[in-house]
Amino acid sequence: MIIILKPGISRKQESSVLKEIRKRGYRPHVLRGVARTVIGAIGDELTHQSLESLAMAFPQIIESVTPIQKRYRLVSREAHLWLLALALVSQVMGWLLIATALPRLPAVETSVLLLVQPVFAIAWGVMFFAEHLSPVQWLGSAIVLAGVAVLSMSGVTPVAAAPATVRHGN
Repeated sequence: MIIILKPGISRKQESSVLKEIRKRGYRPHVLRGVARTVIGAIGDELTHQSLESLAMAFPQIIESVTPIQKRYRLVSREAHLWLLALALVSQVMGWLLIATALPRLPAVETSVLLLVQPVFAIAWGVMFFAEHLSPVQWLGSAIVLAGVAVLSMSGVTPVAAAPATVRHGN
């Protein structure tokens, strides 16, 4: 059961509801939010007294009582399938494309692209999902972009490695 308490109730009123929930054989879990308090009542209605009458017993305290119709599990099979799809599409496919592109691109371009990848992920989150960045995230993005810009403008080119020589004896 999910029990939503009305806004602005006192701890004493909350305690009276919790006491009644325990009395009926359920184990309450309290979630306090900014505006409301929600109580999850864990138990089996087949062996315990129903909680749906709580709203009538405490009309000045309880806003609603909602039974959970389906068996509740922390993670469903559907959620596991979505996580698997996310892993395959975003990670496996992405890194396969990166591994395919690495031998075809110069090392400097590859390193720059790999360094700015997290910054682009943050930028896309802001543009497409209206995410709000913390000051630390803005600072981190700026540091990465500044570092990439400095390396790109410095004109540093990788030095070719000299062939290895093997000496025999002294």
